[in-house]
Amino acid sequence: MRSFYASVSSLASGRRRGSLAPAVAVLCGIALTVLLCNFVGVTSGMTRFLTEFRFELLQREPTGKIVIVDIDAQSLSDAGIWPWPRRLYGDLIDRLVEGGAEQIAFDIDFSAVSTAEDDAAFASAMERANGIVSLAMFSQKSGHTDANSGDMMVNRPIDRFLDVSWPVVVSVPIEADSRVWRSYFGEVIDGVSELSLSALLGDASGPSADMFWIDYSIDPSRLTKVSFTDVLKGSFPEGTFQGKKVVVGASAQELRDIFPVPVYGMLPGSVIQAIAGESILQNRALSRTNGDLLLALALVLAFPLILAIDTNWKKRLAALAAISVGLELVGLMIQSRYPFILQTGPAQLALLLAGLHLVLKQIGFHQFLLRIARAQTQNSRRMLGQVFDDSFDAIVVINSERKIVAASRTAMGMFPAGLKPGVKASDYLPAEMVAAAASVLDESAPAAAKPKMKTVKLNDRSGEQKIIEFIATGSSHLDISDEGVKEHSAVSLASLTCRDVTEERLANEKLAYLAKVEPLTGLLNRNSFVGGIAQHLLPMNLQQKPCILAIFSVRDLDRITASLGFSYTDKLRKKIARQLTGFLEANDLAASIGDDSFACLAWIDDTSAAPGDFALRLRDAIATEYDIGGNRIPVTVNVGYTIAYGEIKDPDTLLRQARNALSRAQTGLAREIVGFDKTMEEGVNRRQKLEVELARALERDEMRLLYQPQVDIATGEVIGVEALIRWKHRELGMISPLEFISIAEESGRIIELGAWVLEQAMRDACMWRRPLRLAVNVSAVQLTRSDLPGAVKAALDKTGFAANRLDLEVTESLFIDESTDLKKTISKLRKLGCSLAMDDFGTGYSGLGYILRFPFAKIKIDRSFVANMEKDPANIAIVKAVVDMAEAFGMTVVAEGIETIEHRKMLLDLGCTVGQGYYYSRPVPASEIENLLKMAA
Repeated sequence: MRSFYASVSSLASGRRRGSLAPAVAVLCGIALTVLLCNFVGVTSGMTRFLTEFRFELLQREPTGKIVIVDIDAQSLSDAGIWPWPRRLYGDLIDRLVEGGAEQIAFDIDFSAVSTAEDDAAFASAMERANGIVSLAMFSQKSGHTDANSGDMMVNRPIDRFLDVSWPVVVSVPIEADSRVWRSYFGEVIDGVSELSLSALLGDASGPSADMFWIDYSIDPSRLTKVSFTDVLKGSFPEGTFQGKKVVVGASAQELRDIFPVPVYGMLPGSVIQAIAGESILQNRALSRTNGDLLLALALVLAFPLILAIDTNWKKRLAALAAISVGLELVGLMIQSRYPFILQTGPAQLALLLAGLHLVLKQIGFHQFLLRIARAQTQNSRRMLGQVFDDSFDAIVVINSERKIVAASRTAMGMFPAGLKPGVKASDYLPAEMVAAAASVLDESAPAAAKPKMKTVKLNDRSGEQKIIEFIATGSSHLDISDEGVKEHSAVSLASLTCRDVTEERLANEKLAYLAKVEPLTGLLNRNSFVGGIAQHLLPMNLQQKPCILAIFSVRDLDRITASLGFSYTDKLRKKIARQLTGFLEANDLAASIGDDSFACLAWIDDTSAAPGDFALRLRDAIATEYDIGGNRIPVTVNVGYTIAYGEIKDPDTLLRQARNALSRAQTGLAREIVGFDKTMEEGVNRRQKLEVELARALERDEMRLLYQPQVDIATGEVIGVEALIRWKHRELGMISPLEFISIAEESGRIIELGAWVLEQAMRDACMWRRPLRLAVNVSAVQLTRSDLPGAVKAALDKTGFAANRLDLEVTESLFIDESTDLKKTISKLRKLGCSLAMDDFGTGYSGLGYILRFPFAKIKIDRSFVANMEKDPANIAIVKAVVDMAEAFGMTVVAEGIETIEHRKMLLDLGCTVGQGYYYSRPVPASEIENLLKMAA
């Protein structure tokens, strides 16, 4: 330190006046910086940090004069309700008074009225306590003002409670770091000075609105705490409350009366009030000194160290550190003995800036930047080296001498053992890779526009062949030696980036195979078959040789699956595929185009009998018995085919023609083999045209409704009608419902048509003079794929038709699919008031189970049973059975197709009273129904 004192003495003698001005400038700069940081709050943050550190070092015991009654999680659980009935607080006061409590303070909001009985019980308990109870009051921002407004709202106990208690302020200020550091002695509210809860607990009466710093060296874990529920039960040691001040508050997380504080993280509001009260009781209500004096002292002590340039900078830096530590030790000592917080933040910041000045001056600002740049370079090298070593791709770097300079870990595992920097590349790498590296290292070779990916095969260490993709790229770097960077010292390098693509190639090959064939049978799939047709058609056209495209389907394959299982079906399809390929020639095509459908394309002789002969031989080859797991499975097939005679046709057209022929074969009763003819295409074209025209039929007003009267068989009186839709096309004329209804169901147009029928039929029925029942047919598509209850409700609302006169008729085919959940839909329809009718009963998939499961109100006997009653006694028995069953279940029976008076008599004898036909054998427009009703009247 001699040089330090020499510097100071030389300053006094004026020998180094040249160094004085810079030192003063530095000192002024430090002072201005500290003042600026003080203005923005940086020094306050440092002071709070240092104060909190002192609190942690200083541990104090509470006096034991304050007891906390805690509304904890156990208390909430025992009570089972929040807010509690206020009579519980009254019971608590009585318990505490019995226990000898000196003061009772509630850190709980009582600003709202509860029940009259509970409020009365609580007030009575406070009155019995003879003035020792205090209740919380606090002020807060009004919820009806903006954030910047100063308007405050005061929450105080209701007047009834204030008459028998004392108000105490429980507000605590939140500092800039969002923590509670201080508390009030009191607060002026509405012009009245009110005592704070902490002042009440600490027996203080300081000036209102003054604050003090809470001493958080007092350990809150050593405060006496008793659970609220234990007090009510009397489960506490005798003397716990004798002569004590009691604060009642909540620590349960659910009540959210918890605040962030120094040292301890989060504390309940009641605990903070208790620590603040303890601070006053122990004369530890802290005040903070002004930091300007300490800042000036720090600057004075730092000035000689800044000025003493002849002294070693490390010693001066150590002296600054010693001053900083000494300052904190003084602050700790003062805070431990006296109620003062030494504000050392500004001074510590000044010393820190002085030390930073010494460091930067010693190493120089440019050296400082250089060290930072070197550190960044080293970090980058480490990071790039890690990336290089951990790369998924194998990377090998080769120099102009054809030696390996660097190799990643992946490369060392990919190529033969011994690959490492320094060895010859040709000893370990395939010749193609070495040649690619040489090409980018050869300066005489023309520069490539862009490196190209290449492929090489090599055997790995286990002898398995691998496919390696690689790319060679060139680069250069400067040769740096001890003498520095030499001119023209660029070193050329070649980088080989390699990747094992063996699995990828195999996967691609497998995907390509799966994209062409159906995996189970090994036959071409439909897309590949279409492509194969296109390839076969051109040579067929050149050779003028006909070609046959045949599609066959296996009958009842679903039944085989249901009885034996999917595994048997899969084995059967495999055997059928082998049978098919064995039947065809080598150049023919075979494909699987569906679960039960196969297709083939073959060249045939140019004779009229050849196509049919081929189809017959194909059927005989496939339709045989197959042995699957010991089960003999007979297979029958339908075959549809088409012929291409020389002209090149679109493959999709050929497939469509063969499929149309197959459809005809599947619907035929006797013909298993059908060849395509133009009439089939005409039928398909008509169907397509009808599908397009159906979309605009309602818009063109081409749909009409006719009504089939339903009559009392005995009297002929019209009691209801069935709505029937008809389509009169502007060009095609009348189109049968049997033709266009199926098209509407397949295209989804049935939903729109069904909604129109419902609404129009209800409108027509509302115009008739008598309230007839209205029956409307409902498609399975409407019930399963649309919101039918919504459509019915909308029609009812629009027309005002009475729902109890509406019968929705469904056919038995609706119940084929057991997976369809119809109960919810039918239940919604029943809630609307509609009735459900079974149409064409006995013709489809009916069973008595459906009658029992669903709430049918009406059953319609199909006309086929009624028409043959005279000739077949069995039909009479069937009708009789249906009538008896309907009567047992409370249903109405409607007989369709009554043609003769004999039918009428027989039905009456059998007990059937409602029918269609005989009196009115054909459906009529809505206007004629009105005429019929007039005549009946």
